[in-house]
Amino acid sequence: MPVLTILGSLAQLAAFVAVGWVVGDALLRRAFGIEHGQPRTVGRAERALAAILGGVAFSVALMVLNVLSRGAVFGIPGIVPLFAALVIASGWDREIMVRGVPWRGLLFVGLIVVVLYALPVWVAGSGLRTGDPPWHLGWTEELLGGEALPAGPAPEFAHNAYPWGFHAVLATLTRLVPGTDPATALEALHLVIACGVPLAAACLARRVRRDAGWAAAFAVALIGGFGWLSARGPAFSPSPRAAAFGLFNWLGLLLEELVEAASGQSSG
Repeated sequence: MPVLTILGSLAQLAAFVAVGWVVGDALLRRAFGIEHGQPRTVGRAERALAAILGGVAFSVALMVLNVLSRGAVFGIPGIVPLFAALVIASGWDREIMVRGVPWRGLLFVGLIVVVLYALPVWVAGSGLRTGDPPWHLGWTEELLGGEALPAGPAPEFAHNAYPWGFHAVLATLTRLVPGTDPATALEALHLVIACGVPLAAACLARRVRRDAGWAAAFAVALIGGFGWLSARGPAFSPSPRAAAFGLFNWLGLLLEELVEAASGQSSG
C-alpha cells in the first residue's frame, strides 16, 4: 500500500476522533446531566468509546443535511471540514482532550492494533475485496459527486435496510481530509472498528471492576489478533462450533462440552 494512502487513512482517523470526541462529550453531558464547569464523572475509556459514537452521529447528521441540501454537503468539498472545524472550536477542552488522555497506554494499545490488524492489510496492498465493498464505494462516490439519494435496485427495493450510515461515515472520512478517496476511508474505518472493539471490552470490564479496563482491552486485541495471524489466509467458520482460530475456537470447544454435558444428563 502506498505511504500516502496510509498517512491519509491515519489523518482521516485523527480528524474523525477529534470531531467525535467533542460530539461524544456533549452526548455524555446530556445523558448524565453534567453542566459545563462541573467535574466529569465518566471515565476516559467511556469517553473514548463515546468519541466513536460521536463521529458516527456527526456523519449521520451530515447525511441528513446532505439530503435536505440536495447533495451539497458531501458534493462540495469544503463544507464538511468547515462543519468539523466549527464543532471542534465550539467544544474544545484542552484539559480533557490533551492533558487528560493517557497517551502512553493509548500508544501501546494502538501499536498492538496496528501490528495485528492494520499491518497485514497494508502489506497485502489494500483492505478492499470483491463482493459488496465495491458497490458501497460506488454509492459513496455518488454522494461525493453531489447525489442526495441512492440510485440502483438495492436502495430502491431494500429502502431502510440499505446501510445509509456506512456510506455517511465513508463520505465524512473522505471529505474531512482533502485529497483522499473512499478507498482510503475504508482503511480508516477498519482502524476505527479495530480500536472500537478493545474500547468496548474495556468499558464492559470496567462495569464489573474499575481497574480491569486495560487488561480487557489487551485480551480482546491479542486474542482476536492471534486468531487472525494463525489463520494464515481467508477462513470461513459457519458457526462458533466449527471455528478453528482465536477466541471463537475456545468458545466452540466450550459450547461442544456444554452440549455433550447436557445430552449426557438428559440420557441419564
